[in-house]
Amino acid sequence: MRRAVLGAAVGCVLLACEGPPRSPAAHATREGEAELAVGRPANAVVHFERALADAPSSQAARRGLALAYLALGRPAASRVQFETLAAQNEGAIPPDLLRSACRSLSLDVEAALAAEAYADAVALAQTGPLASLCQGGRLSVLVTSARRAEAARLALGPASIEALALFARVLEEEPGDPLATLGSVSLLVRAGRRAEALEILSAALARHPRSDPLIAAGVDLLTQP
Repeated sequence: MRRAVLGAAVGCVLLACEGPPRSPAAHATREGEAELAVGRPANAVVHFERALADAPSSQAARRGLALAYLALGRPAASRVQFETLAAQNEGAIPPDLLRSACRSLSLDVEAALAAEAYADAVALAQTGPLASLCQGGRLSVLVTSARRAEAARLALGPASIEALALFARVLEEEPGDPLATLGSVSLLVRAGRRAEALEILSAALARHPRSDPLIAAGVDLLTQP
């Protein structure tokens, strides 16, 4: 009899240790976290999506889904989840997730660059909930690259004023940048603004005195009638 009572007591203790029954969303989130922990992000996505379908405000499921998408190489989908998470936290990202959130944004900007969607790349990096949280470092380098590439694209068409403005912005961020300098010099010479072209070229050469393309541009500019 005493053994039966003791066994029942142990059983009650074990059940109590498990706590109250989890909701379907909480259970799905735990399953997703377990799959993510063992390197199965595709399986984790299924569980996290199921959790969010049941509880759209679940931040645990949202963060898990963001990390799973990032692990799958889907930065755009990951970025959207991180942006939603930031909105749920009044514009902030938990410190332990900020690096991953910024990585999702940087990778998405890189994808836009690879697709030659330069204006989209700049917009991604400078607008939205993550932009103000992830400034500097790799993101700033990508923005400068996107502006430089967009300026070069515009310089091939009739939008020379817009191209010159973008090159000028690049030179503000990266003084003496050779590619932006050469692009600016070409546009200014075409517009008959040789004095400005020489000023920009001189400033770049002061920073990059051994740059063959800049030296060649200087020689051409000085020897032209």
